[in-house]
Amino acid sequence: MRTLALVKHYRFADLTDACLWSISASAIPLETTVRVIDSTPDADYRFPGVDVVKSDNAIGLIESFNQWIDGFHDLYVCLNNDVVVHPRWLVGLQEAFTGQVGIAAPLYDQPGGAWLELIPPYPPDTPERAAWLDAHLRPHVTSVVPHVDNCAWAFTQALVDRIGLPDGSFGGAGWGANLDYCYRARQAGFTVVVAHGAFVSHRHRGTYGKLDPDYVANAERQRDEALRRKYGDLSVVW
Repeated sequence: MRTLALVKHYRFADLTDACLWSISASAIPLETTVRVIDSTPDADYRFPGVDVVKSDNAIGLIESFNQWIDGFHDLYVCLNNDVVVHPRWLVGLQEAFTGQVGIAAPLYDQPGGAWLELIPPYPPDTPERAAWLDAHLRPHVTSVVPHVDNCAWAFTQALVDRIGLPDGSFGGAGWGANLDYCYRARQAGFTVVVAHGAFVSHRHRGTYGKLDPDYVANAERQRDEALRRKYGDLSVVW
């Protein structure tokens, strides 16, 4: 499965470094390319052995990913830079794409993450946490859900061919674009799933939350306004 994994970098190199070190230490299947989209307005970001491309942050998270959806790959994985991946994160995601699955996301340790939530009882970067995750992840197991988060998600070229790209008009960190794209996928007959064999640790709001204390309230308002403009009734996409 030809896979393109895209990581959005914005200002905080320590977060992106941690994300990429975890990716480099994970099981990366053949025919996988990892690319960083650097939207930092000042210094250029660099990481050994990883392709880095520049993008204007003004276009927002979703549109910056869309620029690199090239039609060549079978699977596109989009990651915020404030995630740290489990060693079988990508293998677990690829396993999820059977039948009519168009979108899949890993489990993560974000409180309030609903069907995506899996919170280990041990601190990050400890052997106990790693062992616990190894015991609790379930390869090849998926659950059908209405939508997933866009901090770490994957979708197929087959889905793009049918319904187009995620809607880049959801600006900033793209809140609402995940709801919209998952809804459009379901309407076209594709399935949205959680991959129980994949996991990422999400340092929630690790970038934008540092820059704007009102980020959450503003993002929720902008998300709801954008969804109302598109569908009228917010309940349609949830």
